[in-house]
Amino acid sequence: MNNAKTISLDELGEQVADIIEKYGVAVASNLADVVGEVAEDFKSDIPQEMSTTGIGRTPNHRHHLADSWRTTPIVDTATEKVVRVHAINGKYRIVHLLENDHLTKSGGTFQGRHFLQHLIDKYSPIMENKVKETIAKGEGL
Repeated sequence: MNNAKTISLDELGEQVADIIEKYGVAVASNLADVVGEVAEDFKSDIPQEMSTTGIGRTPNHRHHLADSWRTTPIVDTATEKVVRVHAINGKYRIVHLLENDHLTKSGGTFQGRHFLQHLIDKYSPIMENKVKETIAKGEGL
């Protein structure tokens, strides 16, 4: 049995607009979840990356720096989510000195170890693929 309903072009336009609006809201909500998940995964990989690159003079020093990372939502609305991954301990707010080469106060040099850049390079394509998948699926409609 055919359950097709005849509608006017005006009604079709309204129904298509309604579907598109629902799709946009659903995708935006799912994208916000994806951003949060990827940020948490990024944060949880920092200790391993620090260990791999040899950051920290001792395992204890490395442990304190590794445990100081947090994710903080900067913008969290229905259509937008921005998350900052940062070190909360004031002692570790100079992470750029670990990342980049610099002179020490004794006149020596420190060769930077790009532990965060490695994670950015790893998670950028992951984030891109998850965004594409979320948009393609349009879950939640």
